[in-house]
Amino acid sequence: MWISLHDETNSNGIKIMQFAISKVFNVRSTTFPHKDIHKETWYSADSTTVNQIDHVLIGNRFRSAITDFRALRGPDTGSDHNLVKINFKVKLRAKTEKKYNVKRKTVDIFQHSKWKQEYAIEHNNRLEILENMED
Repeated sequence: MWISLHDETNSNGIKIMQFAISKVFNVRSTTFPHKDIHKETWYSADSTTVNQIDHVLIGNRFRSAITDFRALRGPDTGSDHNLVKINFKVKLRAKTEKKYNVKRKTVDIFQHSKWKQEYAIEHNNRLEILENMED
């Protein structure tokens, strides 16, 4: 549902809508119900004509991150545009680091008789292979 300040749009408005559709963006500046004075993002030099011409486009993945959009009329920016305030809430995934701070343990294979016997057999087998290759 669009809650825009104006009912009709010009060629630039049509172009931005076509761009948003082609890139699968959401126009979030038209989705929040506010009074018209909080939608006015541009005003004419004589301050008689106002319009909503500044918009926020955001990808579908983050469309729910923007929780509010409104124009701020108070600050004097020296421009014919009002400042736009966007509230958003983003859930960031915490980076989990693998904790390998434990020091490596040195194992003496000769402490265990089973490992000592397996090592001796493996060592003898390799020596026999080397002796056979020399013959």
